[in-house]
Amino acid sequence: MEREQVLAMPREEVRRYAPKTVVWAPGGTRRHAALAGVSVDGRYFDWAWDQQFGKVELFFDLGVQRFFSPVLGPPQVREVGIYQDQLRAALARLCDEQSLAFYQKLGVRVRFYGAHNLPFASDLFSATEQRTAENGPRELWWTMVISRAEEAIWDATQAAIQAGARSFEQAVRAYYGQDLDPVDVFIGFGKPQAGYLMPPFLGERADLYWTTFPSYQIDESDIRTIFWDHRFGRTTWQADKTNRYADIAQSGLRERYEQHTIVGVGERIGTFWHQRGL
Repeated sequence: MEREQVLAMPREEVRRYAPKTVVWAPGGTRRHAALAGVSVDGRYFDWAWDQQFGKVELFFDLGVQRFFSPVLGPPQVREVGIYQDQLRAALARLCDEQSLAFYQKLGVRVRFYGAHNLPFASDLFSATEQRTAENGPRELWWTMVISRAEEAIWDATQAAIQAGARSFEQAVRAYYGQDLDPVDVFIGFGKPQAGYLMPPFLGERADLYWTTFPSYQIDESDIRTIFWDHRFGRTTWQADKTNRYADIAQSGLRERYEQHTIVGVGERIGTFWHQRGL
């Protein structure tokens, strides 16, 4: 199927081809706000809530069944100043009545991991899990890593050891408290890194994507394009490669390779990194 077909088809058709499990790791959100005229010291978190939840709804409406979104990582924890107080309030907002109404509207169960490392909010997160437990079957996971990038994989490994896990499936169940399928698609921003943003034990099969624009600018055509690439564009493997290279000289591949493009090499624009033009 061609990309243009996926871009043009009704949403109910897109859902047939949507990946089941997606990680969307938003980045560049404050620079997006600043460029949009939103004060990063004032109205930013209200603006970000609307942006975040609007995109979450869009992903689910396009057919995603389980959605992971990191909301806290070591870079945010290391920041100083008023941002820390604002960050605490923003995390609490994931559990307020407005958010609970949103979860009910979408019919999603809410889960957290990493919340046990935030004593000031862990009870609030647990209560939110309980209040949304009857929703579903779709799930929304808010993920948090506090002190270091290796924190989540270490916690997951310890949970598996303590549970006496003897299989991969048992290890997943020990950490997450339920069976989970592997991640199908990971969508990040900027530098091609996944690291702590990827749920432990679940990312080994994921197709990886990074936008060069701030994450809240992602739109439906971008998401459909990623879904198309995951479902159709990347399915090039062949068991029988006997004739695979017969017409390679006429394919245009040589010209592409001669460009020596390196994904992940960027340039500084002001104080920010940006992927060098592809």
